[in-house]
Amino acid sequence: MSKVKLSEATLFDDIYLLKGTTLRFISYSVVAIVIGFVTHFPVKSILINNIEKALATLPCRLEYQALDLGFFPPAVMLKSAKVPAGCFGDNGQIKLSQFKINLGLPSLYPLGLKLHTLVTSDKSVLHIYPLLTFSGIVIKIEDSVIDHALINALSSKIKIRGKFNPEILMKLKGNVVESAEFKIEGQQFQIMGQNIMGFELPDLNFQKLSTAGTLEGENLNLKKAELGDNNSPVVARIKGLIRLNQVNALFSNLDLEAEMKFSDQFLQNFSILNLVWRLDQQTKHDGYYKMRLRGPLTSLQNPEFL
Repeated sequence: MSKVKLSEATLFDDIYLLKGTTLRFISYSVVAIVIGFVTHFPVKSILINNIEKALATLPCRLEYQALDLGFFPPAVMLKSAKVPAGCFGDNGQIKLSQFKINLGLPSLYPLGLKLHTLVTSDKSVLHIYPLLTFSGIVIKIEDSVIDHALINALSSKIKIRGKFNPEILMKLKGNVVESAEFKIEGQQFQIMGQNIMGFELPDLNFQKLSTAGTLEGENLNLKKAELGDNNSPVVARIKGLIRLNQVNALFSNLDLEAEMKFSDQFLQNFSILNLVWRLDQQTKHDGYYKMRLRGPLTSLQNPEFL
């Protein structure tokens, strides 16, 4: 009987091939076991049940038709979600076309868990990025569009039209906003005709709105608030400090410097403004009235003209 001699190199190649085949077999087996466990064990239903219990404990309970989960990547989706009217002072419920939370990659600095929340409602699209850290929650909003319909649903005080692009970075401790930075650009901005603080206002078409500032505790530092363009009934440039009343925003204290320009048509429609402020006796600077605004929002003092 003849013997077959194997070279040392051939023997090592066979061993490595066997090892590679074995590792692949083990890997495929582990993946198959995990997939089988997930698909046959009711993991999804258990998670959905726990999430629904957590949602039920929220102070403002969301209404939704169905809750679904995604695993690759991990995600929570609410179908036909609604925010009840009672959450915003009985102004009417808000229907959400889409509400989805994705789990992102962990953040190393600051150390925490990053999420991506996508909320759509009619023509509004919000991309919200919460970062859950040991010291609190950091929320970033960018690449978003807020339509006037969503704002009007949140507030019954003033009705507006327009589209707004917010960039917001805020830090929360518990349920309180500790600090924030914000920038908001608005287009096609219009205040609809309505009664505001006893004044009957017609439709005011400003077109442009641009504002930016920071918040530290109760102090809102308004770096700029620019309203209107050359064709607007009012053009305003405002900056200064607002001490927020967190119980009732209407009792917030203002300390602002403003530059304002009024069209002739606006002054004709609001002759009382000329009478109260005596604009004909004030000095204009390149067409603008310069003034300082102080006092609570509900009982604002007459402006101090500069």
